[in-house]
Amino acid sequence: SRGKASGVRVLTTPHQAPVAAVGLELQGTRSVLMVATTSQLLCFHNLEQARCEVLDEQGCALGAATYTDDHEMLVGKQEAVYCFNRDGRGATYAFEGEKVVLSWMRGYLLVVTMDAKAGASSTVTVYDMRNKLVAFSAAVPAVRFATYEWGGIVLVCGDGKVHRLAEKDTAEKLDMLFKRNLYTMAVNLAQSQQLDEAYIVDIQRKYGDHLYSKADFDGAMSQYLLTVGKLEPSYVIRKFLDAQRIHNLTLYLQALHEKGLGNSE
Repeated sequence: SRGKASGVRVLTTPHQAPVAAVGLELQGTRSVLMVATTSQLLCFHNLEQARCEVLDEQGCALGAATYTDDHEMLVGKQEAVYCFNRDGRGATYAFEGEKVVLSWMRGYLLVVTMDAKAGASSTVTVYDMRNKLVAFSAAVPAVRFATYEWGGIVLVCGDGKVHRLAEKDTAEKLDMLFKRNLYTMAVNLAQSQQLDEAYIVDIQRKYGDHLYSKADFDGAMSQYLLTVGKLEPSYVIRKFLDAQRIHNLTLYLQALHEKGLGNSE
């Protein structure tokens, strides 16, 4: 009807170019629309007024842009992935390679790059953006499309096959990090998953033990200090008495005293 038609607004862009991705952010009664095309990156700050701002004079290939849960447009180019919000360009991620697919899925950024020397093969890399690590990377026959379905990432490839990437559970992820001695990442992961404080303290203890075994006594003590009031003090004290690390031991005893956990003995 005429009434319904009057609610439709047609937005025009400075250049008539194919659209790679769009993202809508609602701000009360106002809306912000970000549009990535093959020639530009645009932001319509007020859909009622159709006011358009050019955020970047360079666009991206079709499929090489995606909109995140944090209302940011990620744009893939040969040298990197660039992050844009309604105010302009933000972080830059040095993910090299010709980007053919970018997709944001529940905190993960999936990047598909093509290697001309490898023929029809592509490399699929899944980045855990929250914990800043590579969650998955492998060569896969030319990926045409990616989506999140059935509890995992689904890849549709040029050879007609469909692959599904299933996410490991938290215990498996932590075990993988422990084997690689990536304790800082393990703590970040445990905190992001809101695991029990006692579990996080145990990771910090393990990190301290690892550093101690490498004779990094200052680094080890920095981890043990995080466990004050949660880990039996004698566990730490015995280590530094044996190693004759009086300076480190003094720091620990001072921390115990500040928390009211020390005694004259």
